Amino acid sequence: LWSDKKWEVRTCLFGLHLLDVWPDAEVCIVESEKTAVLAQCFVDPKEKLFMATGSKGNLTKGKLKEVMDAHRWIILYPDIDGLEEWKERAAEMGYDRMNVSDVVTRLYDPTKDSPKSDIADILVRMQAEGSTGIRLQKHDERMQEEAVVTMEQRLERVMDEYPAARVLVEKLGLKVMY
Repeated sequence: LWSDKKWEVRTCLFGLHLLDVWPDAEVCIVESEKTAVLAQCFVDPKEKLFMATGSKGNLTKGKLKEVMDAHRWIILYPDIDGLEEWKERAAEMGYDRMNVSDVVTRLYDPTKDSPKSDIADILVRMQAEGSTGIRLQKHDERMQEEAVVTMEQRLERVMDEYPAARVLVEKLGLKVMY
């Protein structure tokens, strides 16, 4: 924005433009854009919509205002080193439709993961190990480790919903690679 010859830059959540596309999806907030994109590959956007703050310090009431004004459920998925900070910030915001997930802490393996791991790092590691991953549950259920839909099943669901995707996959001979 331009006012009195000074620039004022305002950023929004990465992925905020999708809020109206999936009006019933819970909003999952992560730190990085990379994490939002990768985590979204593991879930149905009609159920969960991943957005990113851009950094740990960018989790603010102002940044979440549009999501809160829409009365959407919000689940925070901080990086492993940001869990306590995001719990404090969530409590300060006082929004009663917000939970902080500790799934990264529970799935963290100090022998394999970085001290700054996020949910995308954990999902990629688990996929590389041959695990199908985790199921990220609804806000009112206890978060727990479970088998998730395989990537082949996920691709099949996308192709069922978007026939043009099936045509592309078949015509180009695309397949899921691990």
